[in-house]
Amino acid sequence: MAGAPLELPSSPGQEALWWVQHRSARKDMYNLTWRLRPAAPLDGAVLRRAWALVVERHEALRTALVPRDGAIAQRVHATVPADVHEVRWHRAPA
Repeated sequence: MAGAPLELPSSPGQEALWWVQHRSARKDMYNLTWRLRPAAPLDGAVLRRAWALVVERHEALRTALVPRDGAIAQRVHATVPADVHEVRWHRAPA
């Protein structure tokens, strides 16, 4: 896929979620998060490359809902940044 993003109509469910998200005071209400505690140290370069390949393969991860002509459309991008940010948590001394 190359060139300009592909635009498609959104489903009624996608449009409803878009409106809820944009009118809500809590912008994180539909985000799902989870933590893993790996058994061994992660190789950051391998993790970044794996995530980039997942994003490249699955267009749902490259799709944004955008307003267009009074409606909501799906904009499928050919590429998007697949950034992985490392955050280190340190426990406070007890």
